[in-house]
Amino acid sequence: MPTPAPLPAVPVPVPPPASLAPALPAGNHAAGKLRLVAHNAPWPFNYTLEDSGPQLSLNRNLRLERLGSCGMFGNCLDFRQARLAESGHSGAVTWGRFNGGHARLRLLLMDLDNQLQQDRGIHYLAGIPTVTMPTRGMARYTLSGATAPTFGKGGTAPGSFSGQGLVQFGPGTGTRIALEGQLKFGNDQHYRMVTEGAGFDAQGRLNAIGSTNLRMTAPNTFTGQLQVNALGRSDNMKCGAGDCRADVNGAFFGQDAAQLGFGYTVSNPKYSGETDTIQGVAVMDRSAP
Repeated sequence: MPTPAPLPAVPVPVPPPASLAPALPAGNHAAGKLRLVAHNAPWPFNYTLEDSGPQLSLNRNLRLERLGSCGMFGNCLDFRQARLAESGHSGAVTWGRFNGGHARLRLLLMDLDNQLQQDRGIHYLAGIPTVTMPTRGMARYTLSGATAPTFGKGGTAPGSFSGQGLVQFGPGTGTRIALEGQLKFGNDQHYRMVTEGAGFDAQGRLNAIGSTNLRMTAPNTFTGQLQVNALGRSDNMKCGAGDCRADVNGAFFGQDAAQLGFGYTVSNPKYSGETDTIQGVAVMDRSAP
């Protein structure tokens, strides 16, 4: 009798976590306990998720209050007089954008006021990193919350963000990640950032990771770039059909990679002297594929 053909391998889905534990607690967190990304903050308080996070303080609503040590000889950024927009928290992560009032900067024994602009602001995301990553299976990530994307130079009203993710877990740094995000602004600017070669089903959901260049840089952090196309009638970034890129800095948070969070910066290397940048942060929750 002829030998039957082997059945195709079927990806093993990773069941969603029973909860988003551990929940992020309020209060003071020692340096290195949380991962943090901060965009548009004054020097030296711009952080990536690969950095060892600074000492930081969260109030009872998990709003970011301070970065660094506010003692007499410490360097500190105090947000208690700043207005917060698009803030949220879920499970092991908190995020937001400060877009008004002022942030008090204490640096080298100097006290400085950093005035915040409504159409720019400081984006942040902080959370408890995943300690033990899954090593097999596939998971889908759906948007939990995001800050409104803003142009680095201001002058354009903040936009909106929508997005999704698909992850194939692997041992060590073998995890592969696909992301897709849509950035829309009220002046008919619409940009789509997506992993190169990613596939989508008839409902527009990611179903193939493609030739991603998002790479794990540690057991729970990743970096890389997404291709960015312009879809709107206006294109101040001159992205066209793919001249722009989004530099992504991300991490997994909570138990069993229950959440995925990342910061992004959209730029146009071809026209860097003529165009702006777009920045924001986003958080996604894991579900079965």
